[in-house]
Amino acid sequence: MSNSISMQFADKKYHRMSAILSNHWDGKTILNIALDFINKLKHTHEYNVGGTPISRMEPDAVMCNFVAFLIRNSFTNEHDPYTCEHSLRLIDELSESDNDDNGHFIVWCDTEEIQEIR
Repeated sequence: MSNSISMQFADKKYHRMSAILSNHWDGKTILNIALDFINKLKHTHEYNVGGTPISRMEPDAVMCNFVAFLIRNSFTNEHDPYTCEHSLRLIDELSESDNDDNGHFIVWCDTEEIQEIR
């Protein structure tokens, strides 16, 4: 039995979207982790100040840092330092996702909202 979901980061102001993160086992829990991550990232990097992709909360940069955060904090494989324990995949097309259980969600970086797509 899986608890699959897919999600991506986006911003409303510039209409940008990240790659899609497909997760086979963790379901909607990952959405709460993503919102908390964005909130802390904004407070750490002076949101919208400066010239870095992460301070501007560009969706692709947020996704890269989010995946790194997941791997460092809870998705590590203690027996193999080169792989993730969980089934995380970055994909280009929604049709490549295994999200039958919970659907696809957009996490809006600029408004900290979650939108269910399907």
